[in-house]
Amino acid sequence: MRGFNRLIMRLGLQWRRYSMVALLLGVMACSQPQIQVRESEHMDPVIKKDRFVADDGKALPLRQWQPKSKPRAIVIAIHGFNDYSKAFEGAGEYLRAQNMMVLAYDQRGFGANDQRGIWPGVDNLIKDVQQLVLAARKKFPKTPIYLLGESMGAAVAIQATVAYPETKVDGLILSAPAVWGGETLNWLYRSVLWMMVHTFPSSEVTGRVIGVVATDNEDILREMGQDPLVIKSTRVDAIHGIVQLMDVAHQSIPQISVPALILYGEHDQVIPRRPVVQMVGNMASPTVAAYYPEGYHLLLRDLQAETVLEDVASWIKNPRKPLPSGSDEGTKEQWQSWAE
Repeated sequence: MRGFNRLIMRLGLQWRRYSMVALLLGVMACSQPQIQVRESEHMDPVIKKDRFVADDGKALPLRQWQPKSKPRAIVIAIHGFNDYSKAFEGAGEYLRAQNMMVLAYDQRGFGANDQRGIWPGVDNLIKDVQQLVLAARKKFPKTPIYLLGESMGAAVAIQATVAYPETKVDGLILSAPAVWGGETLNWLYRSVLWMMVHTFPSSEVTGRVIGVVATDNEDILREMGQDPLVIKSTRVDAIHGIVQLMDVAHQSIPQISVPALILYGEHDQVIPRRPVVQMVGNMASPTVAAYYPEGYHLLLRDLQAETVLEDVASWIKNPRKPLPSGSDEGTKEQWQSWAE
């Protein structure tokens, strides 16, 4: 059973535990999920050494990997749910060696930001991407810019590209994209989540109950488990928020107009194959889909991460060239068979 299924089942158990209390208190459908409020726009976005300052003055922690010479490309890296910018340490070092600049920031509600754990809202997430692209474009006007999104970050990248087409990027790199929305998400899970978010939105679910292996790299798993900036206990309204994000990203797939590289691992226990297969089939823009038989959810941090990163660098340099690993050899029909 997939990780998100288990998380929703855990919510179901909590709902059963709390439902009588909810009824007695008369709070059914009265509570509302908490979402961060964006301040009014009053400045141009700017990239500083260790932070990115958005148009509302919000300073988001930023990590930069800069090559010694002028970069041939800029990669804006967007982390996954409950994670933060440190997720791209390995990718940043590898791509810097390929003469590419990597900018990775902590999204609102995650990492070293205040209000950590409070869902920032889809609009805030995608607006920040647009703002960072504008700031990078101003600083490097002639350098190609790519969005690299991991899991939830891939959904953010998709929606930012579609919502702000005028802020055009040169390509999308979507690793284990969280596009599990629309009809691909069971109605029962949605019902349980709706009940929980409208009764006990601030209640939390710990990841320890899910039993999902995100990567075969035990050192990374141990490091994440000990890292206080990796969120371990998730608010119900944040889970509700990411479902909304996955929904809009799922619906936006046919509107993607820039070249895309989709990465997916055979052993991904977080994002099911079916929605990713559907995504590959619904892409209208030039798309390369790479399937890694030994890969897990955190492809960029797996034991075979260098193989994946070599493919990423190769695709950025020439998206029409076959990937070095050969992981892009599967046809759409083969992708369909892999999902069955």
